[in-house]
Amino acid sequence: LKEIKVAALNIETATNENVFIPGNGNKYLQEINEQKSKFNNNLNKYEGLVDKYFPYEKGTGDAIRDIGVQFISNADKLVKLKQAMSSSDTITPTMVQHFLSIKNEFEPDELFEVIDGAISNDRSEIVNKAITMNKAISNSSWVTIFSIIISVIVAISFGLYFSRYISNPISNLKDAATQIGIGDYVAACKFLSKTQRGDEIGKLSS
Repeated sequence: LKEIKVAALNIETATNENVFIPGNGNKYLQEINEQKSKFNNNLNKYEGLVDKYFPYEKGTGDAIRDIGVQFISNADKLVKLKQAMSSSDTITPTMVQHFLSIKNEFEPDELFEVIDGAISNDRSEIVNKAITMNKAISNSSWVTIFSIIISVIVAISFGLYFSRYISNPISNLKDAATQIGIGDYVAACKFLSKTQRGDEIGKLSS
């Protein structure tokens, strides 16, 4: 959008220089053509971005193109009229009136107003999208942190439960074996009674 604005400003400057400054007409014509090419190329890029990412701005893009086409058309008309007046032996009041009429219409203010409005809207939207994105990232970060904390708590809880489920019976078997070793079968039975289960530890206890 800024490049479109710069190209339009350069078209206006080169056209005025071509029309009102004698000599170097070809130099100004070349500059006008180069700037028209830049204007159209950047406008095509903008319209491509609008079609792909900002479809709701299509009206703005159409307005820039319509006003821009009229602006460039007036620049071309001024250049042709100046050439016609330069090559003519007599300049009629009609030619002068027509020239002044087009010159009055040859103002980029309306075009600049639309472009500046589009730039302002895009900046606002980028800021709003950045805020929304930052909120989403922040929320997802908190969700991730809470998920990790919950996962760690659950893992520790299961770890403690299963370690006790396995280690306590083994510890009781060890104590029972110690009691059997010293001949205290009554104490051994007390430890073995705590390991009555249906798994391999229960079978070993039996």
